[in-house]
Amino acid sequence: MKIENYSLQIANSLFKPALDAAVSRQGDDPIAAAMRERLRGRCEEHLTPGAEEFIDHETRRAEWWTTRMGGKRISRALEHLAFGHHLFGEARYGAAARAILMTLVEHRIVENTDGTNYGRPYRTWRDNVLDAGSASVMLALAYDLPRPALPDEERDRAGRYL
Repeated sequence: MKIENYSLQIANSLFKPALDAAVSRQGDDPIAAAMRERLRGRCEEHLTPGAEEFIDHETRRAEWWTTRMGGKRISRALEHLAFGHHLFGEARYGAAARAILMTLVEHRIVENTDGTNYGRPYRTWRDNVLDAGSASVMLALAYDLPRPALPDEERDRAGRYL
């Protein structure tokens, strides 16, 4: 994966205007600075073993990988890491977003959910309209941002799965 050239590859991305605007606001504005630090903190938590928001994509030992909460947690982490990669130029954020996305695809996490939702069996993030909508928006963002850096085979697999 050519993550170091990733920023150059976003030229044709749907999100390029928004990302350019966000990067241009990285001056002394205290609100923008607070938002950047909050995002950086979230990204670090997703990568730090033992942190509350850590995403253990290599082992998938956390219970939420197979529950309804996984849909919210995984898609939110993907969004944070993908945007964090663009805003901060941190290759490890982009690499983590790619690894989590491909874990989601390779292990078919969306369909391998278990448990109940208000007493009804819950088997997939798509069982509930609100969950499907929430996860879909975040997963679309998390797929589009790293897509230029994905090898063709991974891009195709992820696109077909999502």
